[in-house]
Amino acid sequence: MDVASLDPWVKGYPTGDWYQAMLNTAHGKPVALAEVGTVPTPAQLAAQPRWAWFMIWSEYLTTANSASGLQSTFNNSRVLNQGEVHIPSGGTNPP
Repeated sequence: MDVASLDPWVKGYPTGDWYQAMLNTAHGKPVALAEVGTVPTPAQLAAQPRWAWFMIWSEYLTTANSASGLQSTFNNSRVLNQGEVHIPSGGTNPP
C-alpha cells in the first residue's frame, strides 16, 4: 500500500488547499500527517476527515501543545490510541 504524507510541522496545520492537494496527489490512497508539531484539533480532524494518521515530533509534545489540547485530541472518537487497533488474523497478503 502506498501512502502520501505531508510534514507540516513548521507551518502548522495544513490549510484546506493543502489538504485538497494531498487528496489529489494520492489518487484515492491513504493520506497522512507524517510529522506535526501541534496535534490536530477535533474540529480540524472533522473538517479534513481523510487523514489516516498523524505523528507528533516528541520534542513538540509539551512545547507546542497544551495538556488540555492533547487530551481533547487523543480522547476524540476519531482518534485511535495504542491498544484500540486490532488487525484480524487469517487474511491474505496482497500480491
